[in-house]
Formats: sequence, structure tokens, C-alpha cells
Amino acid sequence: MPIEKTGETGQATTLAEGIDGDEERQLPDYYDPLTAIPQINERIKWVEDAEGEAVEQKEECLRMVPKGHFTSPQSSLAAKMDANIRQMQDTRKIVAKVGIVKQMQLQAQVTMPVYVIQGHPH
Repeated sequence: MPIEKTGETGQATTLAEGIDGDEERQLPDYYDPLTAIPQINERIKWVEDAEGEAVEQKEECLRMVPKGHFTSPQSSLAAKMDANIRQMQDTRKIVAKVGIVKQMQLQAQVTMPVYVIQGHPH
């Protein structure tokens, strides 16, 4: 219910009487947070069908790429880099295994005194 007041002529007027819905905004756009949101590309919009399920729009985005497109050309530098990467991967595997063995040894040392304190030798 709008607030009413009595004017000089004695007629009841509302506070919202002079406000139009189509009035031009006085604030600049940079004060409105919605203007900072970019428009979403049509290909990546979330679209739902009649049942409310999401419709995949992958047909436009996927295309066949020729074989070998993402591999480096054969050169001595590429061969050295591949050998170094392979060696680093092998080293990481060995270090992970050593870490597991160390953790098992440490766990055995931590749990052993519990059995010794209770009077049960391991």
C-alpha cells in the first residue's frame, strides 16, 4: 500500500506519483555490476531441453585434427628432451617406491615400542 499524503489542494497523492518506469538512469555504467559481466558465447551457453536436461553443444567445437599435429618434429633437441622426460619419469617412479618403503619402515619402528611396552616381543 503506497504512502499517501494530502497536497495543498486537499487531494490524496502518493509518493511514487512522479516516478516513471522508463526514466533514464543517472548513474554511469561502471557503477552497475551487471555491465561488467561479458556476454556468453552461444556455443558455450547452458541450454536445456523440454525435460530440463542439459543439451550438449559439442558438435560445433569438436573437429578432426590430423595425426601428429600435437607432436614435435623429429630433431636432436626433441630426442634429447624425450630422453630427459623419460628419465625423470623413471626417477619419480623409483623415488615414490623408496618413499613407500621408508614410510613402512618408520611405521614399523613407531608401532614396535607399543608391543614391547605391553610385554609382548615382536
